[in-house]
Parts: sequence; C-alpha cells; structure tokens
Amino acid sequence: MNNVDQEFKILAIDGGGIRGAFPAAYLDYIESQTGKPVYQYFDLIVGTSTGGIVSLALGFGVPAKEILNLYCEKGKDIFSKRSLRWFQNGYLLSKYRNNTLIREVKAVFGDKTLEEAKCRVCIPSIDLACGKNRVFKTRHSDDYFHDYKIPAWQFAIATASAPTYFPAFSDPDNCYFADGGFWANNPSLVGISEAIKLGYNSNCIKLLSIGTGNYPFQISKKRARLGLVFWGSKLVHLAFNSQTEAACNMAKYFLKNRYKRIDCPLAKEIKLDGTSGINELISKAQSEGKSSYKEVEKMFLQSLTTPFNQEDTYDFKTVI
Repeated sequence: MNNVDQEFKILAIDGGGIRGAFPAAYLDYIESQTGKPVYQYFDLIVGTSTGGIVSLALGFGVPAKEILNLYCEKGKDIFSKRSLRWFQNGYLLSKYRNNTLIREVKAVFGDKTLEEAKCRVCIPSIDLACGKNRVFKTRHSDDYFHDYKIPAWQFAIATASAPTYFPAFSDPDNCYFADGGFWANNPSLVGISEAIKLGYNSNCIKLLSIGTGNYPFQISKKRARLGLVFWGSKLVHLAFNSQTEAACNMAKYFLKNRYKRIDCPLAKEIKLDGTSGINELISKAQSEGKSSYKEVEKMFLQSLTTPFNQEDTYDFKTVI
C-alpha cells in the first residue's frame, strides 16, 4: 500500500504499574474538553504494561474516566500482598498474585476480541517460551490474521505481567508472557515502526507520547555492587526507566516537532505498586492537561481520523 502523503496520528502510552492513573486522568481531561472519545482522533494506539491496558480500553471506546476508576477503586485490591511476609519482596515468588488483576481486566473487556476494536492497536509483550519480543495487533494489515481472534483481556494481562511483581501469564495454548516494558516501556518506536510498515512517510507521522510520571532512577553505590537478591525489583525499574528515556530521545530524533511528550516530574518515587500516590498522579495529570491542552489540540485534535473498520480494510477471507 502507499500512504506516503497521508497524515498518521499515533497515541503511545508508557508502562508504569499504578502510575497508569496519570495517562488515564490526562486523557479523561482531553475527553472532557473535546466531548469525544480519544480513539476518534488517532489512527493507532500503542501501549505497554499498564499503558497496554489503557490503550486496549481506549481502542474499544471505553471512556478514560472509567479506566481511571479502575486504578482508583481497584488498585489496592490488585496490589494486595501475599499473606506470607517471607515471600513479599518477590525474591522467591512474585510479589502479587494475578487473580485479582485478571478478574478486574475481564470486567473491563468481557469476551471481546481485537476484532471488535474501534481503532488500530498494538500491544508489546515478551514471549518467554521462545525468548522473543512480541507485539499483539488488530488486523490492520493483510498479514495479521491471528491476534484478532483472541480475547483482549489476555493481551492486557500478558503485557502487564512485570517480573517479581506478577507471575508470567500463561494463555490457553501454554504460551507464557511477561511485561513488554523490558523492551518497549515507552512504545513510541513500536508505533512509528508500525506506521512505516503500513506505508506512511515519517514526515507525515505525528505522535503523542504519554508517560506515567518521571522520577530519576537511583541506587546506592554499595547496593549496586551486590548481587541479584539485593537489587530485587530495582532491576525492573532500571530496565523500564532506561528504555523509556532511550525511546523518547530516538522518537524526537525521527519525528522532530511532530513528537509531543506528556509527562510529569515526581517529587518522590511512586513505585509500580504505590497506590498511595494515585491522588498525586491525578492532580498532576489535571494540571498538565490544563497547561498542554492548547498545543495538543493544535497538533492532534483538529480533525477526526477516518473510522477504522477491520472488515473493510482487507479481504481476510483469502487468509487461512
């Protein structure tokens, strides 16, 4: 296909555990100003980990306010520690079970498959069975003929299964997956690559990237010299933070002024399971919404995108 001269707008949402309350609250502000669902303004939504859950929900037309309520009302239940203190730090077992997370995500998506999404969606994860990166996708290309048949909640859990925090997610086919944040915590490059794969010129790509709060990674010199047990979940934070910064810098390099990053500095670290920080994240999101709305409106909200219909995009009857 040749879409070289057409504008292609991407929304990319970072991973960050409970800090997903920030992009959910920010997008709720956007929807309150436009009066329309976010997905109607973007050609592609891509999200990782907690951002994958938000992205999938947006792709199905779920209002951002309802997504925010998931963090506010169910966050403490999802991050409810195991009863045995010895196992609570993720050294021998994952810090949390995933049964509550699965239950709440199923409540959002039910039995819907990606075939029912209203927007193109890409969700990064890691296939642990073969040690390869994986991106789950709607069937927006004629060679994507597998993922769209699978319930969306499975992709949400697969991308959000951060090692040491949650166990790997096993699907009915006995494949097992971990958090995509290890290679695409900021999934901007996934979105850019997908647009180019679909035939769009990089000069026509615009990308709105939303973070989950920025706090510099820190570890003491003494701890940095010790082994795996003493690093603990710090390794997860380091991988996520490093990838996020790298992706942001490269996306800016590729797209220049067509890349807009929304994030907020945090006065203190809010960990992936730091439910006590939700109100701070919401407050910062609302403040950021007010200060950045005019620029975001000018770049991304001037016109609605062409409605995405998976049945009309390609002749999938020819694909086995």
